[in-house]
Amino acid sequence: MPTNSNPLTRVNLAIWGMHRSGTSLLCSLLAECGVHFGEVDQLIPPNQENPNGFWENIKVRELNDALLMATGCDWDHVTRFDPANIPNDQLAYFAEESKTILRALYEHPISGIKEPRMCVLTSVWAPVLTDSVDVFVYRHPAEIAKSLAMRNGLPYDIGLCLCEYYLVHLLNFLKSRDLIAVSHQELLQSPGEALEKLSDHIRVLKGNSALVVSDSQLASVVDMDYYRARRDQEELPEPLERIWNNLQPEMSTPQKLSVSERSISLLAEYEQKESENAFLAARLLRNTNRNQGNLLDQISQDYETAKAEINFLHKSMQQKSD
Repeated sequence: MPTNSNPLTRVNLAIWGMHRSGTSLLCSLLAECGVHFGEVDQLIPPNQENPNGFWENIKVRELNDALLMATGCDWDHVTRFDPANIPNDQLAYFAEESKTILRALYEHPISGIKEPRMCVLTSVWAPVLTDSVDVFVYRHPAEIAKSLAMRNGLPYDIGLCLCEYYLVHLLNFLKSRDLIAVSHQELLQSPGEALEKLSDHIRVLKGNSALVVSDSQLASVVDMDYYRARRDQEELPEPLERIWNNLQPEMSTPQKLSVSERSISLLAEYEQKESENAFLAARLLRNTNRNQGNLLDQISQDYETAKAEINFLHKSMQQKSD
């Protein structure tokens, strides 16, 4: 494997992983080690869900949302996604904007880019991230599904299906690239060791590593109070179980993976129901707005009538006083 011994080499880390898999935790740790993810006003701000931050560029999120929605999809509505259906003008805009984002990141010795929707959009991002170091973060699917249920209210089975969909698309993409895989449990239990391995991996690929690992700094990032969605002997559907087992103890995906028919069917049914619910919600909102408009019209008419009566009474009183 060729390496680059130039000490001025700029390193960009592409952080890949399903929603709720631990990518934000890894990025929080990497930020403590000197990795630049963007200026503060360029990043999605922290909240109660991720108090240490998401480390996601707002513009990257907007680009990914636009690509998915241009095909009638979203992060959790993916069964109809086909990159061939993305309009050419949308792709051209993405190519220009994504390169601008990366140019800014490459001004720093070591930078990172992360947004879970990239897992679905690998074919679009691949030509842009040709020189990035790929880091794959994975977590047990049962914990991901539980976390999605807590955060988004997704049914547990749908969370598992989405996890399978994301993993299949991501692993098919990553198997042709030099990558390092990091487990969520490893980040929780021994973050320093995980980052030392990552630093060594960067050094092999790039000839140097600007990652400065400090155990004392890392200890302040890992807060077990936020590890709420924990596995409890849940069994996985067979296709997802097979994928998970191939990630243990190291990635092994020699064959191209496919999303199971069961998962596609459940996801399609969920999307259809969500679509119907959204239609009904939109109709309810429209009717509510119409009713409120009618009420406002009635109030306005009553006001004008009352004002006319008051004016009439006022004039009558003035005439009597005269």
